[in-house]
Amino acid sequence: MRGRTDIVFHYRQSVRVDNGFSGWQYPRHVDPKQIVHSDPEIVSGTPVFVGTRVPAQALLDYLEGGETIEEFLDDFPSVSREQAIAFLEEAGRALLARIA
Repeated sequence: MRGRTDIVFHYRQSVRVDNGFSGWQYPRHVDPKQIVHSDPEIVSGTPVFVGTRVPAQALLDYLEGGETIEEFLDDFPSVSREQAIAFLEEAGRALLARIA
């Protein structure tokens, strides 16, 4: 679609490790699902969590305002915990890459 920009963030999948610990690990192959995208026909092109109309900026605003991820997820149940965590991880990586 013309005018559409996708910001691809690969989410991590919950896995069971040999020692029985349930942790997080990136999938080996690029997952086709997107975490955040921008489409001019959805909230005027504001980057939103895929499958929702929730702006990604809303998560940052919540955290900046002292709210928790749990409070954000309670208020925006259409956003998954995995989406929120993956977004924050990728944002952190992007910032670190800029200053490294």
